[in-house]
Amino acid sequence: MNGDPRKAEIAAAQVYFAISTRAHEMHQLRAAQEERLETRLKVSESFKLLAETAAGAGVLSENFGLFVDAGYMGLHHHTRDELKAKKGIPEKEDYLDNVGRAELSAIDFKNVQTDEKLRRDQVAEEDQAIATHHYVGDQVRKALEAINAPMPETLPPAPSIRKMVEERRRATKKRKVKEAKQSQQPSLLDEPKSTEEQ
Repeated sequence: MNGDPRKAEIAAAQVYFAISTRAHEMHQLRAAQEERLETRLKVSESFKLLAETAAGAGVLSENFGLFVDAGYMGLHHHTRDELKAKKGIPEKEDYLDNVGRAELSAIDFKNVQTDEKLRRDQVAEEDQAIATHHYVGDQVRKALEAINAPMPETLPPAPSIRKMVEERRRATKKRKVKEAKQSQQPSLLDEPKSTEEQ
């Protein structure tokens, strides 16, 4: 806003607009972080389901890292450890907590489609399951190339959302415990037990 900031009305208006702009920016940032958190939690769930399906398809627990890296190799052309080094993500940090929503979405899509393909094709051998994960990752990469999207390994890292993930998981666990306790408490509408049942 142009005007003489020495005038009280103009100074007040400038302060008002500066505060309003900052509040709007903070709201947008929180909304983007919440979307990223939701996508991150979806990826966790899709990895859990994929792990169960992979185990059913013959992937041994000691080889699950190879299975996971096959998906990363297909989609990113790098292993997870190589990606962490390339993006400067600390060794102790979880890779998925340090990437943006677009990359998380691509990983989630790869996981879901690999899970479906392993089931649909009734894969029952470890080598075939690993090859399937790589193949699906590669197909997702080709889809990204076809729409001229940036390749996931070229996307910049994002600030860690580890604390947000842990807080959400704790809150969800606490809510589930509370719901379980409430479902066990008798209601005033429950029929009283007869003396024979007691």
